[in-house]
Amino acid sequence: MFYITPTPTSWIIWTVIWIIGVLLGLGLFVLGSVLRKNRKNNIAYGVFALVALVALTLVGLTGSSYYHNYTNSSSYNMAKKNLKIEYDMNQRRTIIIKDYKGDIFYEYTGSFSYKMSGRKVDLTDNKTGNKISVYMGDNDTFIVTDAGIKGEKK
Repeated sequence: MFYITPTPTSWIIWTVIWIIGVLLGLGLFVLGSVLRKNRKNNIAYGVFALVALVALTLVGLTGSSYYHNYTNSSSYNMAKKNLKIEYDMNQRRTIIIKDYKGDIFYEYTGSFSYKMSGRKVDLTDNKTGNKISVYMGDNDTFIVTDAGIKGEKK
């Protein structure tokens, strides 16, 4: 798969590729028009086919690069994981809350969603619907680990 890794200067590479492609396409189009006026239709149609091929190649390269860069981005992977957590009731998670000394004072493992507001964490179990509220102190640490689905390939 063709792709150009996004960098601060990669837009220059894409601009050059598109300028060359457009100039090549326009040149071939003009050549085809001249050949068609001179009654060399078979060659002209071949040149017009080359114009279409250049255009399809440009669109294909751009689409391929965009798809690769998007599906390998952290924002895409995070959005995919968030959707899996939101709609899959078998997603296993572990929540650990540690106090200021680093000692664990609350731990819960299961399939749940959580909402954090201020020093309060509301857990809702996906299987039973039970709600658990945990209140934390000033220097407590809140850790949620997504363990994945049983049998899921990583």
